[in-house]
Amino acid sequence: MFAVVEKVKPWIVAARPVGHGMLALPMLWGQAAAWTVTGHFSWAWFALAQLLAVLIQVHTLYLNDYADEPLDRDNHDYWLSGGSRVIPDGQLTGQQLYRASFIPAALILLLSIAALAYDRAWLPLFAVLALLASASYSLPPAKTAYRGLGELHQGLSCGLALPLCAYYLQVGSLSGFPWLWLSPIVLVFFASNIMTALPDMESDARGGKRSYPVRFGLVSSMQHAAFISLLAAVIAACFAPLAVALPPALLFLYLGLAPRQISVPNIKRFMLLTIAGHLWLMVSWVADLFGTI
Repeated sequence: MFAVVEKVKPWIVAARPVGHGMLALPMLWGQAAAWTVTGHFSWAWFALAQLLAVLIQVHTLYLNDYADEPLDRDNHDYWLSGGSRVIPDGQLTGQQLYRASFIPAALILLLSIAALAYDRAWLPLFAVLALLASASYSLPPAKTAYRGLGELHQGLSCGLALPLCAYYLQVGSLSGFPWLWLSPIVLVFFASNIMTALPDMESDARGGKRSYPVRFGLVSSMQHAAFISLLAAVIAACFAPLAVALPPALLFLYLGLAPRQISVPNIKRFMLLTIAGHLWLMVSWVADLFGTI
């Protein structure tokens, strides 16, 4: 049994369970929006949506580790970034992760095709878009993360496509979808991409990855991430109760205005506080949409 656990453990580490909220929360938000707008909610579709989130995460992160292997090997200051470390630490190879990424991809396609029998004709399209988004982030020819488009890519894929997919699963169409509500979600994930790239700036620059911090520097990137997050909270206040938006808005305002010295502890503190603010905004908004607060 112990030997089996030791063999499976690197694959779980490579999937980075700690970051699952990046996909699970927008999926959950989309279903909460469906409940508020239409009154539709099915536990079966809920389970499928969250399962798809897990599979998309595994597929995406396996490909990301494979594509970023040279950068991750050169990154010695990683923290909540720098890949899962299973390749630099010699636990798995890039080729193993690349080949394994086809398993969740196949399951995503099979589940979407099976959903055709339950009047979800658009789900295969969402599945194909999800797989294209996963591949184009780090792999050629698109390599959007390397071309200075990573934050926009994440904002649109996590903040737009995932909520739409979740809403569609619950309702069976996009009828009545509250499109303006998406703007804060897109901004949150745009800022999140900036924030998680902070510790990787030096290795990204050496590896030719034009992340936001590489293009604008650490201090400016931290300020931009804070103020973009603040904008997200302010816009969310137009659609959600003040109790949902005010606490993170005040936090992001503080983070944007607070003078800072560039050091590892300061970057870690900024990242943790930003994550806390994003989580508050997303989780409390979901709770409000479901009518639990």
